[in-house]
Amino acid sequence: MCGLASEGKIGAVPICSRCEPVARRRPIPGWLLGSGLLLVALLVADLFWGARHWEPARDYVLASRAAASGDWRQAAALLTNVLDRAPGSEPALLLKIKADLLNGDPESAYRHIDAFGDRKTDDPLIKEINEKLARVERAGQKASEGRSLAASNQNEAALAAFSEAAETYPEFEGFKIARDMAEASVAFDHHDYASFTATARRLHEAHPGDPSVQMMLASGLAARYAASGDQSFAAEAHTELEQALAAAGPQPDPGLADYAERIRYRLATKEIVTKEEYERRKHAGEQP
Repeated sequence: MCGLASEGKIGAVPICSRCEPVARRRPIPGWLLGSGLLLVALLVADLFWGARHWEPARDYVLASRAAASGDWRQAAALLTNVLDRAPGSEPALLLKIKADLLNGDPESAYRHIDAFGDRKTDDPLIKEINEKLARVERAGQKASEGRSLAASNQNEAALAAFSEAAETYPEFEGFKIARDMAEASVAFDHHDYASFTATARRLHEAHPGDPSVQMMLASGLAARYAASGDQSFAAEAHTELEQALAAAGPQPDPGLADYAERIRYRLATKEIVTKEEYERRKHAGEQP
C-alpha cells in the first residue's frame, strides 16, 4: 500500500506493519451499511406486525394434530382460540365446524356455519360437514318426535324415537340422556321402580348440577317408599327433593315445581298415581 517492505499478510495480500491496522479498520461502505440498516428495520417491522399471527398459527397446527388423532374436544377448544384472533380464517372455520359436530356441540357448529356464510370453496371438508349435518338433522327430527310422543304418554314409542336419535348422532350427549330418561319412564310404567331409580341415580351422578335429574331421583325414591313402606327411601327422597329445589333457585321452572308437588303427594299418601289423576284430585280438592 505504501511501498514499504511487506512484513505480513491479510489473507493472501502482503502488507507492511504500518498499513496493516489501517487496512483492518477500513470503514464499511455507506451503501452497504444503509442497506443493512434498512433490512434490519424491515425485519423488526415484520416481526412486530407478524407476532400477532404466531399464536393462532401455532394453535391451528396443534388443533390439526388433535383432529388427526381424533381428539375433537381439544381440537375444538384450540380452534376457538384461533378464531378469536382470526375470525375470518376459512380453514379454521371449516375445521371448527367439523370439530364441533364430532364433539357433540351442534349449537356451536351452526353458529360457525352462519359465520362462514355463503362463501364458495372446494375444500373437501365441505362434503364431510354436509354428511355430518345430515345425521344431525335426522337425529333432531327423531328427538322431536320422541318429545311429542312422551308428552302424550306414549313412552314405548318415545323410547324407540330417542334411541334412534342417539344411534344416529351418538356424539351428542343430550340424545343419550333423553333415551335413558325415556327408558326409565318405561320402567316406571311397568312398576319397575328399582330400575327407574337406578337410572335416575346414574344420570344424577353424571349431571349433578341438573335439578330436573335430581328431582327424577327423588321421584323414584318416593315410588319405592310408596311401594314398600321403607322409611329409608322416604328420608332419601325428601333430601334429594329439597336439594333439587335449592339448586333450581328461588323461582324454579313451573314444570319442576309441579313435579315437586306430585312427589310430596306420593310421600304423604304412599300412592303412586298418574299425573292426570293427580291433577284431577288437585282440582277436586282431594289433596291430603
